[in-house]
Amino acid sequence: AGLSCLYLAGITGKPPASGLAKTALGAEKRVPWEHVDSATEKIKELREAGVQILMLEQTHASISYDAVPVRFPCCHIVGNEITGVDEDIVSLVDHAVEIPMHGTKNSLNVSVAFGIVIYELARKYKECKV
Repeated sequence: AGLSCLYLAGITGKPPASGLAKTALGAEKRVPWEHVDSATEKIKELREAGVQILMLEQTHASISYDAVPVRFPCCHIVGNEITGVDEDIVSLVDHAVEIPMHGTKNSLNVSVAFGIVIYELARKYKECKV
């Protein structure tokens, strides 16, 4: 998707976690990543550097992933599969982004949802560079 860096914080696997290489299929060696002790502090640092902060989360103010007004550079936050994004982070974002759901389920697996959203952002980035 053309990510410049993947910041890992909280409850998440990070290289060289067992099983990660099998799941990532080598991507853990190709996508730059950094483990941060505090997601909140990293978000504040990125905001100060002019980075737009987006969050994949269903809230009362969520915007459809394909309609969110994006400016680059941007950082996209993905939360825990069960509990979502921590409340202290929610107040720091520019936009909450969601995938509209049709049917009886109201959400997708977080990795699937992230894949959908990040490739939409990649498409928008490509459009703005043309």
